[in-house]
Amino acid sequence: MRLYFSLLALLTVFSLVVIKPTSIKARGEPIVVGVYKLEPAVHYLPFISAMENGYFKRKGLNVIVEHFNDTLVMTDALKEGEIDFALSYPLFPTIAQEYDFPIQILGVLTQGTAYYGYTNQSDLKMMADLNALKDKNIGLFPDTHSLTFHFMTLMRQNSNLFESVNADDIAPSDQHMMLTDGKIDLAIGTEPMLSQIINEQTLFRSFAFDQFLGKKSYIVLSANTDRIGRNPGIVENFTKALNNALIAFNTDPLIAVRVAQQAYPEYTYDQLKAPIKLLLDKETYPDSLYLSEELWDNTLPALIESGYLLERVPYKDVVNTDYTLGP
Repeated sequence: MRLYFSLLALLTVFSLVVIKPTSIKARGEPIVVGVYKLEPAVHYLPFISAMENGYFKRKGLNVIVEHFNDTLVMTDALKEGEIDFALSYPLFPTIAQEYDFPIQILGVLTQGTAYYGYTNQSDLKMMADLNALKDKNIGLFPDTHSLTFHFMTLMRQNSNLFESVNADDIAPSDQHMMLTDGKIDLAIGTEPMLSQIINEQTLFRSFAFDQFLGKKSYIVLSANTDRIGRNPGIVENFTKALNNALIAFNTDPLIAVRVAQQAYPEYTYDQLKAPIKLLLDKETYPDSLYLSEELWDNTLPALIESGYLLERVPYKDVVNTDYTLGP
């Protein structure tokens, strides 16, 4: 098994960054949000709702999205003030704290994942113990850093698995054929696509990532601290708009399914009802943007055990709750 990025690469990039001064935003000037292009859209659905359904516009904000193929480049752009906000896994804004770069996490958009293992082998159906994966061949879909990171976290929970499981990148379109041919024992899929595959084929859910990982801050909203200080009104309006979209998405299944249709127009409303209900029922999306210290504490161990984070970063050093609704 391999990871898509190394600690050496992270340290090299961060050590070479030169911070540029950020400016005060003029009224009506676009607010640029960086989004990792290869992350499944299902993990951004509340943000997509805010964009598509006028939440930002009602706050007088002209928000545009800049897609990045590399999360390191996106974090670099945030540090240098080239983008205003970023939505990413918390690894990168957290590591930035170790190098005194001006980035803070403002809130959490997703506290679970839509990743599932699936298989055509009945003995691996809804398994309760990861040891069932020992000596199995597993297909991961390529080019998704977060999937690889979380899969490695699962394997790292059991050293025997880390050594014995064989995992390779396999395109989603090829996974079912390789399962049928016996070339792999299990594949990793994501909702809402997985529900459609299972409905059409003789396949079973094997496990949910959250089943073993628990709740963590998965996709977080972060910003440049200098820009926060210079544009507090924009930050307040942005976070309020996103928080309102998140609450509406999380409390009204009809809204959630319609948002999913905007992100996945290839599926019908009826096709999306079951997978979206599944994600809402398992609390994939938090009640609000507020990132609690408890959720933060649940997030840190995987970052430290992976070797990407050198030491524990205190909650108050990286998380700014001034603009989110806390308890």
